[in-house]
Amino acid sequence: MVNVFTRVVLSTDTGSKFGFMGRNDWEAALINETAEIGDDLFRPMAESVFSSNEARKAELRKALPEVIIPKTIKLLEMRLKENGNNGFFVGDKLSLADVAIFVLLQPMMENPDLAAAFKDHCAITEHVKRIGAIPAIKKWVGIRPKTPI
Repeated sequence: MVNVFTRVVLSTDTGSKFGFMGRNDWEAALINETAEIGDDLFRPMAESVFSSNEARKAELRKALPEVIIPKTIKLLEMRLKENGNNGFFVGDKLSLADVAIFVLLQPMMENPDLAAAFKDHCAITEHVKRIGAIPAIKKWVGIRPKTPI
């Protein structure tokens, strides 16, 4: 038996089983693409916390709110706009993309060192708040373990 541990495989497999991968292959591709935008932000965020290279950590902690987060937010806001500003990244219902980006951005928005990066991005801020208000997600946020990222 082969173990598969990548976020993409696990989340898309689970997402498919529970109807979070869109209505067709095109929507599934857009959902994966949006989640990958989030992964591009997660990598430097994780490195800024867990790297053994203190100089690299300091460099990333400066770049995250000034460059990396704003660049990512612009891409995500573009996706919301391309989807008609209907409250979802893809299609007309909650998808893996919405949940994955929520899981990534919500703690960042609450981090005092990163929160300023979101101040001029109402569409993303509202999206995160809206997804966070979904009862099951709100409940999960209240009981999930607190982690550095």
